[in-house]
This record gives sequence, C-alpha cells and structure tokens, in this order.
Amino acid sequence: MKRILPPFFSLFGVLLIAALFPGIPTTVFCQQTHIVGDVQYADFAAGERERLSLSVRGKLETSPRLQKLTDLEAGVLWAAVPDGEGGLWISAGSEVSLLHMDAEGATEEVFTSGAVLGNGLARDDTGTVYLGTSPDGRIYRLAAGADKPEAFARLPVDYIWNLAWAEESLWAATGLPAALYRIDPASGEAEEVFTAREDHLQAHLYAEGAHFLGGNPSGSVYRVEADGSAESLLSLPESEVRGLALDSEGLLWILGYEAKGGSGLQASEESPEEAFQRMMREAQAGGKETRQEKSGPTSRTRLYRKNNDGFVLPVWEVPEAGGSSLAIFGGGVKLVGADSGGALFAVSSRNRWSRVVDLPDGGDVLRIVADPAREGSVFMLSSQPATVHRFGGPATEKGVFTSRIHDATQPVRWGTLELLVEGAPELAVETRSGNSPAPDATWSHWEALEGSRSAGFFRADMETGAARYLQYRVTLTETTPEDALRRSRLFVQLPNEVPVVSKVISLPYAVEARRTPANGRGFGYDSLFREEDLSKLEGKGAERLQFLRKLGKGKRSFFWRARDPNGDPLVFDLYLHDQQTDRRLLLERDHEDPFWVLATDGFEEGVFQLEVVARDHWAENGTAAGHGFSEDFLIDHLAPAIVEVQVRGQGELLTFVVEDEFSVIEAVEVGFAGGPLRPVLPEDGLYDRLRESFRIPLPAKAGPDNDELRIRAIDESGNEALRVP
Repeated sequence: MKRILPPFFSLFGVLLIAALFPGIPTTVFCQQTHIVGDVQYADFAAGERERLSLSVRGKLETSPRLQKLTDLEAGVLWAAVPDGEGGLWISAGSEVSLLHMDAEGATEEVFTSGAVLGNGLARDDTGTVYLGTSPDGRIYRLAAGADKPEAFARLPVDYIWNLAWAEESLWAATGLPAALYRIDPASGEAEEVFTAREDHLQAHLYAEGAHFLGGNPSGSVYRVEADGSAESLLSLPESEVRGLALDSEGLLWILGYEAKGGSGLQASEESPEEAFQRMMREAQAGGKETRQEKSGPTSRTRLYRKNNDGFVLPVWEVPEAGGSSLAIFGGGVKLVGADSGGALFAVSSRNRWSRVVDLPDGGDVLRIVADPAREGSVFMLSSQPATVHRFGGPATEKGVFTSRIHDATQPVRWGTLELLVEGAPELAVETRSGNSPAPDATWSHWEALEGSRSAGFFRADMETGAARYLQYRVTLTETTPEDALRRSRLFVQLPNEVPVVSKVISLPYAVEARRTPANGRGFGYDSLFREEDLSKLEGKGAERLQFLRKLGKGKRSFFWRARDPNGDPLVFDLYLHDQQTDRRLLLERDHEDPFWVLATDGFEEGVFQLEVVARDHWAENGTAAGHGFSEDFLIDHLAPAIVEVQVRGQGELLTFVVEDEFSVIEAVEVGFAGGPLRPVLPEDGLYDRLRESFRIPLPAKAGPDNDELRIRAIDESGNEALRVP
C-alpha cells in the first residue's frame, strides 16, 4: 500500500475526475505526507509469520499450537497412516524405508526396501501394515507384532500410488497402467477391477461403499463400485487430481493441480471476485482460459466442489504456491497443504479462508492425517525437509509478525507507526531501518517502540535517522480468540522530487477522447506507448478512455507520459518552440490531461516543437519541474504545384513536375479519358524530395489533345493540389 493524504476538496476532485476519465492520471492539490503499510492479504503474506494465522481479509491471529514431533534424516517423505495408538507408520527416503513414530515423536526404522518411491501405505483392522513401492510395483506386508516385513504381492504396473484397506481387502490405485486392483489379504493374488484411459490414478478415496479415483493427465474423477462398475464423474481444467475428500453432507471435494513452465498465474494480482469469475469461466468451458501470464508461481491448484445436482464449481485457488494434499475434518473446514513454504490453508468458502500456519522449516505439506488421540489436532507431514508436526489445540506460544521491507524510494524521516488492533492483545512493537535493500551490518538494531492505545489503534513514533528502508516487527502475547492485528500504516515525509516526462508523441491529425470505442476504430492511451508503428494505432483500444481520429486539416495531436517520483499529481504547462526564430510561445498553463490538440491554422509555415513542462503543486516559481520535447514537426498550409505538364510525341508520353516549398511530396495520381485516378511513381521511384519529376506512358485512348487529363498531388502535410482540364 502506498498513497497520499489529500484534503477533502482534493479527494472529491479525484473521485469526480476518475469517474469521468478512468485510466488516465488525475490531478488535484495534495498533501506531501505519504503512507506505506500492510492492509491486504498479499501485504502480510510478503512478510514472515511465526505461529500466526493470516486470513484472506488481511487479518493476523494467533494460530493453534504447532509442535514438531520429529525430523527425518531421509529428507523425502511419501505417505503415512495412523498406527491406532496415537502414532504413525511412515514411508520415507530415496530408498523407501518403513518407519514407526510413536505418539511422542520417537521414530524407529523398521526396514528399507531399496525402491525409489513409496507412495502406497495402508493398515488393516488387525494392525498389519502394507507398503507399496515404485517403479517395481511391489507390495510388502508387516504383520502386527512382527519385526520384519515380507514380500506380499507384485502388481503388473510401474507405479503404486495409493493403498487402502476396505471391504476386508487391500486396494491399490496404480500408474502405467492406470488401474484399480483388489488384493486378497490371504493369498496376495491381485484382481484388476477397473482400468482408465489415463497414465496414472494418483488420488484414491474410499467412501460410501465406493472408490473415487483421480486421473492424470486428463484431470478426470471416476467412481468405481466393488463389482467393477464405474462412471466418470467429471473432468477438471487441470491435468492432475491431487486430492479427494467427502464432507458430512456427501459432497465431493477435489484438488486439481496444473504444473506450468516459465511463468504462472499470480493469484495475488486478482481480487477474490476476479479469480472466482475466471475460475467459473474455465470450469464451464472445460478448459483453461487463455490470458497473458505474469511472472509468478510455476503451478496452479484449485479446490472444486461437486454438488448433488452434478454441477462442479470452483471454490478456491491456492495463492502463491501449488497444493499437495487435501483433508476434511470437524466443522467441514477443508485443509489444503501447499507444495512449498510449509503452508497449511483452512478453507470454509471462497471468501472465507486462512493461511493458518507456516512450518518453520518450510517444505511440501504432502500429507494431512487426523490425530485420533487428540480431538481437533492433525499430523502435518512435510517433505524436503521431511518433518512431522502436530497441529491443533490452544496456542501456548506468542505469535510474531515481521513485515516486508518498506521502501520510501530515498532516505527520509519516518514518522508514526499505526496499528489497527482487534481485542486487547499484549503487543511488543519494534522497528529497524537502513539504506541497503536487505538488512545487513549497516542497518540499525531492532528498537522497541513505546506507544499509546486508543479506540482500537496502537500508535508510536519511529525514532529513525535518515533511512530509505524500514521494517517493523509485532509480537502478540497473552491473546484470546478475539484478538487480531488488522492493518498497519507508516507515515513518512518525502522531499519533493523533480517530475519526469519520459516521452512525447505527435500525430498529424486531431483526435476526440471518448470513454468507449466507436465501431472498434479507437485506440487507447497506453497503446500509444506500446505500439512502435503509430500508423497502426486504430483498433488498438483496450482501455476505457479511447481516442478517435477526426477528419480535417489544420490540427495536430500530442500525447505524453509523465510521472512524479513522490507519487504527487501533476499539471502541465505547454509551450510551442519556433525552431527558425527560437521563439517560445505559451499555449496553456496548468493543463491537467496528458494529451493536447493543437490548431495549426493560426501559425505561419515552419518547423516547430512542443515542450511539455510537468510540475506538482509543491514546485515554487517553476522550480522542480520536468521537461519533455516532441520531435520537430512541420506546419505547412501551402499546396504543392503541378507544373511543366507536357504530352510528348504523338500523345504516348506525359511528363510533368510536382514541387512544394516546405513539404516532401507524398503521393501523385493520374487519370485520363474519364478513367479513375491511379497512383504513379516519380522517375527515380522514390517520394523523398520537394520537387519530383514524372514520365508517364499514355494509352492510345488518351488522345493527343489531352483534354481529359487529371493530376492530383499531395504533400506530407496533407495539402492537396488538383489539375483538371
């Protein structure tokens, strides 16, 4: 957030002008005090949070308790299932080891398979554990109470993505080929129940007596009954289904994932409503919407809900990262684990969601498993690094928010820090500052601020020297569920800087400004500065404020791009320079729009230049002003002359000369014997001079008397001459 504090009449002017002319700079009187701070989700997400939950509305609250149970040396974690005693069975490592972790986090390695992947893990009603490995398609069985596992089955597949115990049998979802197998727990014999036209069936959920399977690369979801009968429920715009869950109302929730190369969609660039509308369009079209992408995350993950009426609705998109895991627990809240940053999101609806916790070491939250020994708690299992955390229950530690680094663009004096607070939490507020972009030895140390509390606000003076960059840190202690941090504002006084006029564009015709294009012929203000060939402007009007070319002579249009380093509104003084006499004529003072139409009829012929002087209302006596100049342009009111017209020989050759005092000849057309005017070229083939000679062969029907000969000449200033019989 960065803005200016205007007085009331100036704010009214901003609103009025913005309403009439959206998309162009607005000019009003303003204060010089500037504000930076954190207001929205994206602002707080750019900082660092410890034991704090961040909602979509930009609200920071102390998050539930987070307890690290174990660090796994393996580095990579694949799957986990509860052991029935408050602990977990875990598959992890580049050679896939089976580990056991008790309720307190003590971990023991049971055996190592030597396989590359170990995504399949299940436990039956007797406590027997099954491990499926890839790319060998093997299943190992560890009987309850046994020390070592045994080779149990081998499937004719490359990948085992999921194992589940249901209906007194072991079930396997596989890849290459994509199939669902039932494995007899006594013999280890496998029966293929369902195959899909996919490469992989990676997501598997058993619920309501049926198997729900997510395919890759089609993004399809299938429902398979125990007898093998199946139906295709839906197909997502994303290519991969990463998670499936059923809520208490019987609604199916699906986590769709799409990997992207190079650049990706920046969710934070869109408002929640814009993102939702785009998601709806894609879902209805059954594919991805083509749009210009900006540098950002390299993946996209969306959460969908399938209603009982069959409609599939996009509900939410993971911001800043991709999603790896999905689970639904008490209260219908959907938990989504991110594939980077160790983030866990809790989603109630598209407008009610929070980033509830960030693991201190980051990582990919690959699995979310209910903790049966502690109601309201879950196990969070991350990979790279491989860790296991217990999350849930009342917070027992303080929450800390460290803001992003705020940049004032130059060394300044920082004023008041203001925090909007809900409830009555105990706050400890600190700041540090410096003149290098990242904190280093030249920055000040963290210094505590002594402030005051009133009407929900905490305010304190920031005692800093001249510093360009500043960072603040807030520690919340002794909080209740009603306590939260909602907003920060940092007041700063900036010295006035000189405005910059970066470019002035000139067009040899008049324009009319309109809010919408007429028949698609208009062009937008920003198009002027994107389009290299200004003759191709028409039809390039994507902006709401557009310009239409007007017919007629004696007008020239100018556009310029200007900015103020302080963000202050600008006004413009316009001058016309006569390049022959070096005269400087004031055309208009305090012009507000970044364009101008000049009537050239009142000026004599010659070469001129437009000067744009940009200044804010803090400039004194013309000081602190920026200057920009157009290219030289010619004002010429005289038409070219068509002279020395002769028909040579027996009427077979026409010669003539076209000359102009100021402008280069641009085009010549010739017509005869009642025919149309047709373009011709000068003798040297180029229109590049003030005087051009022509030799035009005449057809026999023209006749030697040349009674119907017509010649039309135009110079580059648009002046026209016509010779008729």
